[in-house]
Amino acid sequence: MANPQMGTGYTPVANEILEALARTRIAGEARQMLDVIIRKTYGFHKKEDRISTSQFVGLTGLSNQAVHKNRKKLLDMNLITVTKKGNGQILTYSFQKDYDKWRAMPKKGSIAKKFSRPLSKKEIGYIPKSDANIQNILNTKDSNTKYIAIDEAHMEIIKEVIKHLNAQTGKEYRWEARDNQNIIAARLNEGYSKEDLKKVIDNQCDQWLHDEKMAVFLRPATLFASDKIEGYLNADKRRDPWESYRRDRS
Repeated sequence: MANPQMGTGYTPVANEILEALARTRIAGEARQMLDVIIRKTYGFHKKEDRISTSQFVGLTGLSNQAVHKNRKKLLDMNLITVTKKGNGQILTYSFQKDYDKWRAMPKKGSIAKKFSRPLSKKEIGYIPKSDANIQNILNTKDSNTKYIAIDEAHMEIIKEVIKHLNAQTGKEYRWEARDNQNIIAARLNEGYSKEDLKKVIDNQCDQWLHDEKMAVFLRPATLFASDKIEGYLNADKRRDPWESYRRDRS
């Protein structure tokens, strides 16, 4: 029988915040993520903390896709802030305690509002020549590839992969676009599976989704480029459960 005691640790949260959260409608999975963020910040007397996607997965039981989807919900509601610091791949999270700045979640049956700011044409089009990382991403080997024949089975996979990409990024890529079909079919013909392609999307969303400079490359032409996909598929991901935080507390 569980018998938690404050003597083994507790998270100090102001009553005013708990009361504000009680008045705020938050989707179940999004609330799971929010609880993790509060636990790993306030629970360790910190204002912010670096939390990887694999940590969210391990602590909530959510899938990678659900983590990315619900992170966006929390950002749209302005309940959290997410930043990327330094050259690391792990994002830094903090809880927005000023509840007057929170945005209400639309009720069921209503049209959800999009609060995230779209990138301007200037931001999308401007790529500094000095940025070697971006230039490397742009230099793919799949440019000018001839269209290839696609069977029905592969077409269904293409639809599912593009749908997954759109769900993760909030974009609206079309599976009907011949270039999108072509690059995914080429990777399938090389032996990559549907799961591999989805993992590539999840890995790169974890790294790029909240980096305005890099988010524009969350597109089929970059993610599934023949000379990039292997590196994206094997991007390093490590688990770091609660126990490691307890051990490291000073």
